[in-house]
Amino acid sequence: MMGKVEFFNNHAENWDNHARHDQAKLNEIVGMIGFCAGDRVMDVGTGTGVMVPHIMGQIGENGSLEAYDIAEKMLEVASRKFSHKNLKFVCADAIEVPGDDLFDVVVCYSVFPHFDDGKKAVASFARLLKKGGRLAICHSQPRDEINRIHAGAGPEIGGDYLPEGAKLADVMRKNLLEVSKIVDDDRMYFLLGVKR
Repeated sequence: MMGKVEFFNNHAENWDNHARHDQAKLNEIVGMIGFCAGDRVMDVGTGTGVMVPHIMGQIGENGSLEAYDIAEKMLEVASRKFSHKNLKFVCADAIEVPGDDLFDVVVCYSVFPHFDDGKKAVASFARLLKKGGRLAICHSQPRDEINRIHAGAGPEIGGDYLPEGAKLADVMRKNLLEVSKIVDDDRMYFLLGVKR
């Protein structure tokens, strides 16, 4: 795990110059997640906070956002960009967060391939969701493109692959999540699971 933390810390300052995110697709993803005003949200692997303004714009001042990342330098960049009273940056492994039924929405944007154990990650996030809560696993790029980028990015993340949407949907279902949407095409990758 140390290799990944160092990788992301080393790239944090220049991350926003290299990692491009299509704002129109981000808006589309936010619409598909279906945030509500007042939601308590966990943003897993927030990085430099790509999703933060999109989420904050949906949940309003009565909602709250906890943005997690294992790389403290990424969070330093994010915290320079965003400061809302109902936003908290947390340097920790989101999979290890204790407790049950804490969040209305858990968002894994552009992070899922980096989990060493994807099945454990889904189980953890399902546990953290309230009944009726939503787990969104998404990328604004297609799966093949994500896997190609990672394959060429060096040994730390070279083996970090995004599974087929149908396979990930099966993992969600095994964790009491009803899969309400799957998009795994040449535009983007998006799965939404609702806790039963």
